[in-house]
Amino acid sequence: MSVSRAKVNAAATPQPAPVGDGAVILDLVVEDLKARSEMGERKYGTKLRAHNGRDALMDLYQEILDAAAYAKQLLVERDTRRDTADDWLEHRVSMEDVRRAVNSVCYCGGSGPDDNPCLACSVWHILHDAVMAERRGQ
Repeated sequence: MSVSRAKVNAAATPQPAPVGDGAVILDLVVEDLKARSEMGERKYGTKLRAHNGRDALMDLYQEILDAAAYAKQLLVERDTRRDTADDWLEHRVSMEDVRRAVNSVCYCGGSGPDDNPCLACSVWHILHDAVMAERRGQ
C-alpha cells in the first residue's frame, strides 16, 4: 500500500479551529454538574466532600478510563453510521422514506426541546448530512 493510500489515524490528525454559534458548552456543563451533584446527594445521602474515605485519584482514573471507552465507542459508531449512509446511497433509499421512518419513532416533534433532538432525529440529521455531502461530491 502506498503512503498516499494509507489510512491516517484520526487520533493523530489536528482539528480545525472551532466556528459557529451553537450552545455555550460551559453553561451545559454547569447544568450537568448541578444535576450530577443532586443525583449523588440522593444516591449517597451527601454531596461529594474532601476527605470522604475514598481515593479520589483512583476514582478519577477509573472515570477517565470509562470516558475513553465511551469516546472510542462513539467514534466507532460514527464510522458505522457513515458506512450505513454510504450503503443507503448505493441502494438509492429515498431520504423521504428515511424521514418517514424517523417520524414514526420520533418523540421530540422533529426538533426537540431547545433544539435538542431525540436520538431518531439525531440519526436523521447525520444521515441527511452524509447524503447531501455525497451528492455535493465531498
